[in-house]
Amino acid sequence: MRSSNILLNIQVDYLINNAGFGGHGIFHERSLEKHLEMIQVNITALTALIYYFIPHMIANRRGRIMNVSSTAAFLPGPLQAVYYASKSYVKLFGEALHNELRDTNISVTTLCPGATSTEFASTGDLENTAIFQRKTRLASSVPKYDYRAMKKGKRVAINEPLLRFFLNYLLPLFPRRCVIQASRMAMEPTGKEIKVVAGLLSGSVRTGAWVQEYNIYCRTDSFSKIISHLIIILGLL
Repeated sequence: MRSSNILLNIQVDYLINNAGFGGHGIFHERSLEKHLEMIQVNITALTALIYYFIPHMIANRRGRIMNVSSTAAFLPGPLQAVYYASKSYVKLFGEALHNELRDTNISVTTLCPGATSTEFASTGDLENTAIFQRKTRLASSVPKYDYRAMKKGKRVAINEPLLRFFLNYLLPLFPRRCVIQASRMAMEPTGKEIKVVAGLLSGSVRTGAWVQEYNIYCRTDSFSKIISHLIIILGLL
């Protein structure tokens, strides 16, 4: 209660909700405490901070809010079920607020970056997953874009054009079952299929050899595997 009263008396013009963490594993095999801690940081704290600071912004007729979500917000995430769901909440919540505040001078921007080179992977036990075995983006590549998007009052900001195109126009075309399975594959430990794709991208595997191995790998559930490769290559997280 005391901390709530303190927050009510603080006025801010810019609110950036960047705190968050993930956690790898089967939902019921991870402790409930870890899930609830993640929800507390990724959802509850973010919601409370916005609730406390918006009244002052409205009274002052100015304000910018940026919530850091993730490209994970666009799809379910087996092996990171709570994290992906929490980031989906951040995105949907932010979009709703953007609409509710459209007649004010306050904007709410939801940032959805892909996998980035931070301590996120080591903290969430994700270092050996397929998506983090690829070269991830430098953290320094994100803030400038974020700030510009927030100043412009964008509703949703995805800092890479290729990611933006894939998420908005390609991903919705794939069968949902395949998207979910592909999402899980990206969270699995690195396997042969990932090494083949990495080899192609680095030039160490010739195209003909890659196609042969790829065809062998994709004999079953091809859609899922194709989407999984795209997710890993683009670094959706």
